[in-house]
Amino acid sequence: MLKDTIRGRRATRIRRHGYEATSVNDLPPVAGSGSPAPETHNELTVSAKTNMVVQANTISGGVHQYLGTRRRALMAGAGAGGIALVVTLVLVFWLATDGQRTGVDINPLAPPVTARELGTLSGHTANITGMGFSGDGKVLATASADKTVRLWDVPNHKELGSFDTGSAHGVAMSRDGRTVAVAPSGRGVQFWDTASRQQVGQPLSETEGMRGLPIFSMVVKFSPDDRLLATGELSGKVRFWDVASHKQVGEPLLGHTSGVLAMAFSADGHLLVTAAVDNTVRLWDVDSRQPLGRLPIDATGPVLSLALSPDGRTLAIAVSGLTTEFWDVAGRRRLGQPVNNSAVSVSFSPDSQRLVTASAGQGVQLWDVASRESRGDPIGTAAAAMYVLYSPAEQTLATVMMDHTVRLWDMSGLG
Repeated sequence: MLKDTIRGRRATRIRRHGYEATSVNDLPPVAGSGSPAPETHNELTVSAKTNMVVQANTISGGVHQYLGTRRRALMAGAGAGGIALVVTLVLVFWLATDGQRTGVDINPLAPPVTARELGTLSGHTANITGMGFSGDGKVLATASADKTVRLWDVPNHKELGSFDTGSAHGVAMSRDGRTVAVAPSGRGVQFWDTASRQQVGQPLSETEGMRGLPIFSMVVKFSPDDRLLATGELSGKVRFWDVASHKQVGEPLLGHTSGVLAMAFSADGHLLVTAAVDNTVRLWDVDSRQPLGRLPIDATGPVLSLALSPDGRTLAIAVSGLTTEFWDVAGRRRLGQPVNNSAVSVSFSPDSQRLVTASAGQGVQLWDVASRESRGDPIGTAAAAMYVLYSPAEQTLATVMMDHTVRLWDMSGLG
């Protein structure tokens, strides 16, 4: 037998025939009736025949029996108690933080994280090739291979009108919602007035070399103050245009050696990021129109889509339809490892905390920017979305579908 002594109270542990028991000191011995004389040690009686520990003179005055063969039951009870304690601590922590999310969903009672479908915008008869929101998120412009650009009332999910532009590669809407810029195939970049549905002026054309030659652009972007339009051309050139006069501002930005596929202004309008078929991502100072360098991406194919977070800190790029990468803009360094999600389109939420991606075969997915972990289930029908775009002012997401429609989603339930 083995004795353990604790200051103030002596606990005695008895091991007999492979059985154990622990007791409090000074309990009188108890003898079993009609059985061989048991071995006793202070307050515990251990019966060699029944393998039973008997404790007498308890507070209740009764006899308590502890079966040595039931240790596993006691251990299971302790395990259940530990689980209950963990659950209790989780609930207490959640209540103490008012159920706020901290990068990981810690509320075990919360419902599944999902987006709520608001409506479908139908009207195009061919693939939708681009879209752009007004600054207040109430109007959406979509360009299509059906040779039209359509305007949509987002809150009411209704078409406001359309104009014939020719088959367009890209479209952008000014923040004030008054002007739409379109990059149609072979017809030069056009400006359209949203109120009258009329084209404004002539298509943009070269101002040097072969004057009058239309600008062949695949992507167009308004600056945040609506004063400039940036065009990314098939030649790899990037130009700035004065929106009011339609005149070119300064010399073209040279660096890309092939067609520009994606562009994004920073929220303050001082930075422009471009990506091209030459597998490079370049940064430009808008004020001086000077290059700021290129990101050291290791891509075997072009960046198909890019987005700058509204706070200007993070750049997201969809590389070759294979991965999504997060980059620290100031440090020019990649954040973590690439996400293997076959993304073809990316867009940031207005608060810069979430990124949404459209992926070939994996549908639309929301990501937490800080942890770079997916959030909630895929949104809508898997493998059906081609482009995604967050409203700049609302928790509304627009997804371009393969059936030539746009679906609108309320993202407020996803944090």
